Parts: sequence; structure tokens; C-alpha cells
Amino acid sequence: MERIMKSWGFAVLVIGGLLICPRPASAFFVDIDTAPPLEKQKESPAESHYQTGIQKLAQGDLKQAREAFQKSLKVNSKYVKSILGLAEIAFKEGEVRQAGQYLKDAMSLSPESGDIQTAWARYLYLEKRFSEAEVAFKKAITLAPRGVAAYVDLGDMYMNAMQDTRKAIEAYKGAIDVDPEHAGAHYALGVALSSLGKIEEAQPEFETARNLAPENPLPIQALVRLHLERQEYAKALEYLDALLKFNPKFVPAYLDRGDIHMISGEHEKAIHEYESALKVDSKFSPAYVKIGMVRQIRKQPKEAQEAYRMAIKLNPNEIFAYNNLACVLVENQGDMGEALKSAQKAVELAPGVSQFWDTLGWVERASGDTAKAVTSLEKAVSLPNPTAETYYHLGVVYTEIGKKSEATGAFKKAVEGNQNFPGLEDAQQRLQALQ
Repeated sequence: MERIMKSWGFAVLVIGGLLICPRPASAFFVDIDTAPPLEKQKESPAESHYQTGIQKLAQGDLKQAREAFQKSLKVNSKYVKSILGLAEIAFKEGEVRQAGQYLKDAMSLSPESGDIQTAWARYLYLEKRFSEAEVAFKKAITLAPRGVAAYVDLGDMYMNAMQDTRKAIEAYKGAIDVDPEHAGAHYALGVALSSLGKIEEAQPEFETARNLAPENPLPIQALVRLHLERQEYAKALEYLDALLKFNPKFVPAYLDRGDIHMISGEHEKAIHEYESALKVDSKFSPAYVKIGMVRQIRKQPKEAQEAYRMAIKLNPNEIFAYNNLACVLVENQGDMGEALKSAQKAVELAPGVSQFWDTLGWVERASGDTAKAVTSLEKAVSLPNPTAETYYHLGVVYTEIGKKSEATGAFKKAVEGNQNFPGLEDAQQRLQALQ
């Protein structure tokens, strides 16, 4: 278990963004997973104190960990591992700059250490000094060509911070060349390849990661996603069943199973899966969003509203709950004040999403504010990936304010490709009347 969990790269909670190879956010600059039991230690006094510090750090006792690292340095003031331990404590206490100073001290004492250089690169990454971090990671690789961590961490930085997927792929492949059994590197490579649409190349990487780290659910979940994208629902369910048999508390798997049932029109089975997720984690707000969606499809507006409100109560930033609640209220002549606030909140949380502006514009129209509706809907179609229904909504509002030419253009875009949406027939009729 220790080897598997250590193999997944940066700690996702430390950086704050979505990292490709997450590992437990227990340590950033030191490795607390390899400390031997205290009774087995027969090292030098400095090493013995250091190992005590690592044990206390793993237990979350920062005070005693600091004391142990300081004792180690009293015995040997140049014991760099203990300096890294103090850097870790400073980091955990929010003293990031102090952590950086400790790392500089460690590098001055051991300038040829690949591990210390990797720790310094992570610090630079944390400080968002990405160009410097890139140089530091590459130097770490030069100093320790067999050090896998620097390759994986560099790949994560390329993938997440620098948006350079191709360089990320090169870094992950470098890690695999060093250690072909590095589960995290195979998983990360699969994610990077799939982001470029190279699904056939990504799948064997996920399979390899799954075989190397059978206790980690991420590779199986990635395989599920691939099969869902191909609409191979039976195969996706097989993976999900296997995952839940092994790890019945992995909540996202219940959502995936529910989604498959929802796509298949098996609405009650879908709700059962979403409710199963809530039995594991009663505060998992996405499950309530999903339940609301099923209730909305089933024309059960009261139940849908209750689900969306519960999702918002659990997570005040649950964007889709706000958007969908606004839609349900408009569709069923509900409280327009609540609908408007919900739609505005969704736009506030995600101003770059076309569909949220569409909802806001449609709510504004229903509230009688046509001028604002036009502004919001024009914003919606200016953003990436506007839907045919958004153009239909814009065409309706243009018609209502007498802009026939603009309405004609909007309805034409709405009916292009004959996409199926609730207003398609009306859009076709309106277009024909205008022409």
C-alpha cells in the first residue's frame, strides 16, 4: 500500500489545482512514508532524531517533529534531511517563505543532491515561478537521472500550470523509461494522451496503471470514462462493478453508474445509485444535483427543486444546482425572484460558460426585463460552444423587440444541423414565418 500511494506525484491539496498524479497531501518536501519503526533504528544520533521527527510529522504532531529535527541539527548542523524536515513544518504552518529559506540552506550544503533540487523546484512551483521551476526540475533530472519524482512533477507542471500537454507527455515517458512500473506516470500519461484525443494510446496506459496499482481507483475511473465516451455502457458498468466491489466507499463510481442508467432511461435505477452515494457520504452535493436532474426529466418539479436546494445548502458553490434550479422555476412558473438570483449566482461562479448566460437571459425574459435578456443572450452566443437552444432563445427575444433580421439569423443558427431541443419545432415555424 505504501509503495502504491507514494507513486502518484504531487499532493493535490497542496497546490490547490487539479494535478494529474495526486498522492496523499501528507508531505511536500520530505518522504514520510519510508520511515522505519523507531525500535528498528540503529542509525547515527542525527539520523535517529531525524527519524523521530518523521514519525511525529506523520502523526501530525508538528511541535514534537520540530523539536526532533532541531535536536538532529544540534548533533550535526549540516544534516540536510532535518533541514528539509523544518521546511516541511514551515510549509504546513503557512510560512512558505521560511520554507524556501530552509530549502536554500539545504541546497547550499548539498548542491549536487537531486532530491533537494526537486524539493526546491516544488517550492518554485508553489510560488508560481514556473519558468524557474522548470529549470530546477531539469537540473534535478541532470543531477539524478534515475530520480522518477522530478520527471513526474515536471510533467504535472507542464500539464496544469503551463498548458503544454506535449511536453508533459515527454516528461511522463521519461519517468516510465526510468521506472516502467511507476503506476502514477502511466496514469498521468494516459490522462495527457486522452486530453489530445488519443484515446487508443491512452487506454493501455490506464490498463497498466490499474495493474500496477490495483488499490487506486483513478485508473479504473479513467477507463470508465473512456468507455462512456465510446457509449460502451456495458463495459463501463463492468469496470464500475469491479471498482465498487474492491472499494465500496468510492463515491464517484456510484455517480457514474447512475449516469449510465439515466442515459439508458432507467431513471429509478439512476436515483438508487445517487442515493447509494449519499449513504456513503451524506454531504456529497453532486449526488443531489444528479437526483434533481432525474426528477426534472421525470417532470417532477417540486422534487427537483428540493434536490437542487439541498445541493446548494451543502455546497454554496454548486454551480449546476443554481443553474438547474433557475431552469426548473422558469419552466414551472415558480418564484421568479429565486430563479433570477440562482441564475445570477451561476453566472457569477462561472462567467465563461455560455449555457449559464443563456439561463440568465431566459429568466430575465420571464421576469419581464427584455433589455437585460437580450444582453445576456448575446453574451451567451459570444462565448464558446453556444447551443442551438441558446440561439432559439435569442431569436425569440429579438422577435419580441422587433428585430426581425437579427431574429432570422438567430433562428437559422438554431435549426442548423437539426439538433434536437425542446424549441426546435417552434424555431422552424418562426423562421418560416419571418422568411
